[in-house]
Amino acid sequence: MAQASFEEYLDKVAADNDLTSIALGRMQVGDRIVRTATVHYAGHARDGIGCSSGSSDTSVREALARAIEKAAENRTPIAYLPCAVPALEQAA
Repeated sequence: MAQASFEEYLDKVAADNDLTSIALGRMQVGDRIVRTATVHYAGHARDGIGCSSGSSDTSVREALARAIEKAAENRTPIAYLPCAVPALEQAA
């Protein structure tokens, strides 16, 4: 089996995590290089933004894993949004 290309890897990560975009970056902070990742997702988010980011001093893969972890923590089902509470109370 052939090894997946970088693009195929990103497509798989996006599909597996229901992401609408993945942005990877590199920035210099003083004398070190920091790898960054930002992910966007549709749906509801606790912070109302639908965007999470991560960074790493060692690898872009680690930065992406941190961004995905933050995205998972930030996502919330519609039933838990504050605006849904009155409807839930009326249904009770």
